[in-house]
Amino acid sequence: MHAKAAAGWAALLAALLAYAIFNARADYAYQYAFDLYHPWGIRAAREAAGHAVNPYVDTARVGAYVGDIAQSSPSRALRAAGGFWQQRNEATRFEPTGTPLYYALFAFLPQDYDAAHALLATLQFLAVGAGVYLLGRTRGWSRGASLCMAAAVWATFNPFTQDVKFGNVNSIQFLAVAAFIAVAQRAPWSRSWLDRAYLPALALFVLAKPNTGLIALALAAHYLQARGVRRFATGAWISLVVMAAGIAAGAAWLGGLDAWGDWYRYTQGMNGGTLLYTAREGNLSIVKMLSETGGATSVGGYALAAAIVLAAAVLLALSARGREPARLAPGLRALLADPWLAASIAVLATFAVSPLMWPHYWVMALVPFMRLFLWRGRWDATTLAAALAYALLSRPVLGALYDPARGAAIYTFMMFSWTPLVVALLLECAAVSRGEPRAAGAHPVAA
Repeated sequence: MHAKAAAGWAALLAALLAYAIFNARADYAYQYAFDLYHPWGIRAAREAAGHAVNPYVDTARVGAYVGDIAQSSPSRALRAAGGFWQQRNEATRFEPTGTPLYYALFAFLPQDYDAAHALLATLQFLAVGAGVYLLGRTRGWSRGASLCMAAAVWATFNPFTQDVKFGNVNSIQFLAVAAFIAVAQRAPWSRSWLDRAYLPALALFVLAKPNTGLIALALAAHYLQARGVRRFATGAWISLVVMAAGIAAGAAWLGGLDAWGDWYRYTQGMNGGTLLYTAREGNLSIVKMLSETGGATSVGGYALAAAIVLAAAVLLALSARGREPARLAPGLRALLADPWLAASIAVLATFAVSPLMWPHYWVMALVPFMRLFLWRGRWDATTLAAALAYALLSRPVLGALYDPARGAAIYTFMMFSWTPLVVALLLECAAVSRGEPRAAGAHPVAA
C-alpha cells in the first residue's frame, strides 16, 4: 500500500512539474522583472559614480542614468523594464520605495541585467517551493504530498506568477515566514541559538520590508506567550543591536544615515514619491479603493475600520458569536499559542488594512491556506473556503475570466479573491475555541 501511494505521488509530481515547466518557459519571455530594475539600477549608478548614491534625493538623476542604459541595452527585459518606469513616471523614470536595507541586500546582483533577472527568478522558484514544502512537512504531510503542493503552486498560483513577472521578493518573504512558523511550531523553545535569534531575525525581516510588520508582531506575541517576559526582553535587546546593524548596512550602501529619513520622506511624497498609488495605477488595496470611491474618510480611516471589523469578527468566532463570552479568554490564549494561526490572522489583516496591495503580495495567502486546508483531515467548510480562495487566485480561473475588452474588471475581481480565506479563518477560530482536535496528519513533526 505504501509503495502504491509513493508511486501515485511520484506520478502526480511528474505531471505537475511538467505543467509548471511548460508555464515557466512560456512566461519567462514576458516577465521583465520591473521591480528588480530599482535595486539593479541603484547598484549600477553606484558603481558608475564610484561612491554611494541616494536614490530618494537624486531620484531623477539616477532614473535618467539607468533609463539611458536601458534604452540602449541589447537586453529585451531591461529595455522593457526601463520603458515601463518611463511611461509610469516620466518625470523621474524611477520609483525607489524600498528601504535602504532592502537595496543593500541586493548588493550581490550581477552587473548583467539578464543574469540578475535569471538569478532572482531562480531564487523565487526555490523560495516558494521550499516554503510550501517546509509548511507541508511541518503539518506532517509526506514528502510526496509536500512536493506536489510546491509544484502545484509553481504551476497554478497566480500571485507567484506575478511575483516572478515583477521581480519582487514576496516568494522569499513567504519562505522566511514559513521558517519562522516552522521553528516556533515544530519544537518547544529551548536554550538554543534559535531561541535568541528568533526576535532579532523578525526585526531584520521588518526592517527590510516593513509591509510584514503585522506578521512579525503576531509571531513576536506568540514568542512572548511561549517564552515569557524575561526571554522576550532579552530577545528585544538583542533585536535593537541587530536593527542598528541593519540600519548601518543600509546607510552605508546609500551614503549615510540620512538615507533612512529620505526614504520615509520619499514614501510620503518628496521628489514625486508615494506609497499611496491609485487603483488606476494597479493598486488593489480595498481601503485605498474605498477612499477613492466612497470618500467618507481617509485611507487611514478605512484601514482602522477594516481592522476593527476583522478583530470583532475573530472575537465573535472565539465566543460562539458572542453567546459564550467565557470562551473568549481561553480562545485568545489558544490562538496565540498557535504561531501559524496567529500569523495567518496577521496575513489576512495585512491584506485588509494595507493601503498598498499589488497582485504579487498575495503570495502570502499561502500561509493561511497551508494552515487551513484539510487541517482536520476532511472536506469541511473550512477546507472548502480555503480551496475556493486558492481557486480564485489561480491562473486557470483568472485566465478563463479575463476579457481584454474589460481588462479592469479582472482587477476588481482579484481585489476580493482572497476573502474566502477570512471565512475559513473565522471557522477555524470557532473550532479552536471549541477545542476541536486536529487530524493526526496535521500535527507538527517532532524536531
